[in-house]
Amino acid sequence: MSFFYNLYKKVIFINEKKIFLYFSFLTNYLIYIFYNAKLVLINFIIQVFFQLFFFFKFNRFKKKFFILSIFFLFFIIYILIYGIIWITNNLHK
Repeated sequence: MSFFYNLYKKVIFINEKKIFLYFSFLTNYLIYIFYNAKLVLINFIIQVFFQLFFFFKFNRFKKKFFILSIFFLFFIIYILIYGIIWITNNLHK
């Protein structure tokens, strides 16, 4: 029984890691469209920091879903801000 429980925990860990990989590819692709190499580097550093922060053991937070939803909202706002910047730069041309 413990074998299946450990396997289940590993599957959950992999699924949580996949979410950050999807965010990473999505935001890096969108920022690459904006032609700013510095933004790609800053985005990479921010995402590595959040991945390390997320996989630490939390004593006070019993639900990682709450933290994951905060990160998800952060990435949505992050993409929207750079999208607005890209649109305003292209409207002036």
